[in-house]
Amino acid sequence: MEAFKSLINYISNPTILVTAVIVLFPFVFPPTNWFYKVNKRLHLDKLWTGKGLLLMTVVTVAFFIFG
Repeated sequence: MEAFKSLINYISNPTILVTAVIVLFPFVFPPTNWFYKVNKRLHLDKLWTGKGLLLMTVVTVAFFIFG
């Protein structure tokens, strides 16, 4: 459990977090057709369903509980 907390703390480092957001943002919110195709191929469009909302909520709550 301590290793998991260390991983969460490492990911929470602003340098890592901002870089990840900048890199992943176009894949989640595709600005061009190329990103849209990758979005569909990776099934990231499923994030905007009921199950996707539940998954995002659980991940966010777990991040704050263990972080």
